[in-house]
Amino acid sequence: MVSMARLHMDRDELEDARHMCTQLVKFDLKVETATMMLADIMFRSNEFDEAVGYFSRMLDTKNVNYKALEKLIHLIRRAGRLSEVLRFINKAEKSSARAAMEPGLHYCKGLLARFNRNNQDAITELNQARKDGEWGNKACCQMIEIYLDPDQLGDAANAPSPMNDKVHALNTQTIPNPGRSTTQTVPLNDWPCTLKIFRESSILRVTFKAIDYKP
Repeated sequence: MVSMARLHMDRDELEDARHMCTQLVKFDLKVETATMMLADIMFRSNEFDEAVGYFSRMLDTKNVNYKALEKLIHLIRRAGRLSEVLRFINKAEKSSARAAMEPGLHYCKGLLARFNRNNQDAITELNQARKDGEWGNKACCQMIEIYLDPDQLGDAANAPSPMNDKVHALNTQTIPNPGRSTTQTVPLNDWPCTLKIFRESSILRVTFKAIDYKP
């Protein structure tokens, strides 16, 4: 049922996906996954406050779901309201005495610092998570992207303009989905680390060429 809901989301059939996720939550099946998907659906339906509410309920526990916090940071960033993330970070820090040692928390703090262009703080936090089995790969990927593009020129290149058509093509292209005979559009956050790094390098090349940059 979760797979069907994801398929509806991939096809932008948000109401069908919402119905299936609601049923999963109702019957206490895959509640965590379904709730995260519901929050994503709400956001994509421009129901921003409702989406944040779903994440808030998931984070309002002693056992903080750092995957939900990571997803929340990405969604709020897309809405241009990053300042609202800090209260969730503070809540996570106060959730337990061990929270300060949690790699997931360090990753999320590093991610927020990076999006706020505090690269030094971002590297410090991400470095605390880079050896963790669950968060290490993502942390290393974020650190490499910071070193490749410390000024986030790739983000600036995403602003709509004729000059940036090639950059938009990099962001919207489809990539193969293993196990399927066709390709599908995969959200940038779900791309493999190596592919995201390649994207950053490509965006930099396009940007430098557009401004006639000569190293």
